[in-house]
Amino acid sequence: MTKQEEQTQHHIDSEIHDSANDSKKSGSTKKSHGEILKDQICEGQETYNKKPSSIILSSVTAGLEIGFSYLLICSLFYFLKDTFDDNTLFKLIAFVYPVGFILVILGQSILFT
Repeated sequence: MTKQEEQTQHHIDSEIHDSANDSKKSGSTKKSHGEILKDQICEGQETYNKKPSSIILSSVTAGLEIGFSYLLICSLFYFLKDTFDDNTLFKLIAFVYPVGFILVILGQSILFT
């Protein structure tokens, strides 16, 4: 990368960072498409700038949280297969399936999908 390209990239990065801070301070409820894109780019840059060990640990944690959903499904099926008919059991399983994803969101883990 040439020095001019580095300066241009640094200028773009600082503009995105400044505009993201301005939009957070204003607290407006409606965001334009550009503001949403800037927010997403800033979040991506924050993730990119984290230590690799932090990203790996967060990814493993997210995988375990998603795996917890599968564990719940298997447990429900094992313990309730003789209690309820199949149709009711599958509906219960459908309610349990998103638990892992909810845990990922609440834990603020990095899930690469």
